[in-house]
Amino acid sequence: MWEPVRLRTQALLDQGMSALEAAQLAGNQITSEQILATSLPKRFSFPMREIWMLQSRFERRRGKAPYRMLEHPRFRAAYDFLLLRSETGEAAEELADWWTHFQTLNAGERDTLVESAPARKKRRRRPRKRKPVTKTND
Repeated sequence: MWEPVRLRTQALLDQGMSALEAAQLAGNQITSEQILATSLPKRFSFPMREIWMLQSRFERRRGKAPYRMLEHPRFRAAYDFLLLRSETGEAAEELADWWTHFQTLNAGERDTLVESAPARKKRRRRPRKRKPVTKTND
C-alpha cells in the first residue's frame, strides 16, 4: 500500500499542504479505501501508518532530529522500511547508508557525523497574499 500513499502524499504536497499533514491525510485516505476491500485491523494499520510517517523524518540529519529519531519506539521498523525503499531505488542509497552508519557510532562520533550531514533543502513558501487596501474618506 506504500505506493498509493506515496503518490497521494506527493499530490497533496503539490497542492501546497505541509509534509506532515500530507503524509497523515494520504495514509488515512489510503487505509480507509483499503478497508472497503479487505479487513485491516487497527493493531496493524496504526503501526503501519506510523512507519510511513517516519519516512520523511529520515531526511532530517542535522541538529537533534537524528537522536530523537533513534529513540522513537518504531525506529527499527521504519529503518528497515527505509532499507527496502533504498533497495528498490525509491529512497537514496546514501541516506540508508548514513543511517546504518549513524547507529554504529559512539556519541562523539555521532556528533561529528551530524555536523557534517548535508543541510536539508528548505521548501520555499508562497508569499502571503495581502488584502487589498481600501481607502475610506474620512
